Amino acid sequence: MSHQIKRIIIEMVLGIVLSVVLSCILIFVGYANIHMSNASALNVNFFGHTLYHITKSGNQFNGSASNTNMMFLGVIISSLLVIIGETFFSMKGKKKK
Repeated sequence: MSHQIKRIIIEMVLGIVLSVVLSCILIFVGYANIHMSNASALNVNFFGHTLYHITKSGNQFNGSASNTNMMFLGVIISSLLVIIGETFFSMKGKKKK
């Protein structure tokens, strides 16, 4: 396997990990917001896309994920990392010549 293929695979995996971490942080902030407010429901949004929906019934909180939007976020972040990473390595390679 060539170095470029390995690099692209690593960039894609890092993009997926980064999107999972970002989703976790946003969901945590969403739960913190609904705990502090008296709202009965809250949508956790990222750039207008609902990632998670939290509802409050009594003292209990229930959440449901929007898997399609979370997957979309992972694809976008992975694609951006691949484009940025490959552009960086392409420019770095041209400077050596």
